[in-house]
Amino acid sequence: MTIVRKDFYWEEKDWSVQQEIDFESGDFERELQMLDNLVVERVFLKEGVFIERRFYKNDGEWKLIYYSDMNFGEKQE
Repeated sequence: MTIVRKDFYWEEKDWSVQQEIDFESGDFERELQMLDNLVVERVFLKEGVFIERRFYKNDGEWKLIYYSDMNFGEKQE
């Protein structure tokens, strides 16, 4: 079992650009939650596994402020 520290932060030097997700392939599902200047996106890779990204709009520009991969949970209905 791997336990992730809650105080972990990505360093810019460790960032990698993600490839665009092909939602047309049928291999992925997206769940979006819109909250004023915040968008929470969950991308389900297979049953029960998803990544979560949060974007915040500031000064007219969207910025990725949170990323978490390989979470376990179910899509909200």
